[in-house]
Amino acid sequence: MEQWVSDNLDKAAQVASRGVCDHCLGRMFARCGDRLTDLERGQMLRAGLEETGRHYEPEEMCPICEDLFSLIPRFAEAVAEKLEEVESENFLVGCKLDPGQAKREKEMIAELGLTETAEPLKTELNREIGKVALPFINRRVEFKEPQVVAW
Repeated sequence: MEQWVSDNLDKAAQVASRGVCDHCLGRMFARCGDRLTDLERGQMLRAGLEETGRHYEPEEMCPICEDLFSLIPRFAEAVAEKLEEVESENFLVGCKLDPGQAKREKEMIAELGLTETAEPLKTELNREIGKVALPFINRRVEFKEPQVVAW
């Protein structure tokens, strides 16, 4: 078990006990571990919890992301289709969350003291949608001054 996993198991148990999916579990520790996706982090933390006899099943619908990650292919397709209609050299993906989702996530992060390690849901969604859409867009991603932002 990697050191960052074992160092964070108690906090991970508090997050996992709320029925969150692996994306949301991993995102609470986004600044831990190198070169991992939030999904991979969540899977590693859940496996670490299992190794220590703590078993937490995610709810059928994640109480934080409400299973938005299952819709990423559809979102990416919509982004690629819309960008075909616009000329530009670069782009960036952006999204707007339901205010209730953002509030629940923010409250959980604050309550569990995860402000130093967590990443917002919006950030992960934008990144994951962009990664899936990128091969269909034939333009580079521009974070600082994008010519087009796909919402």
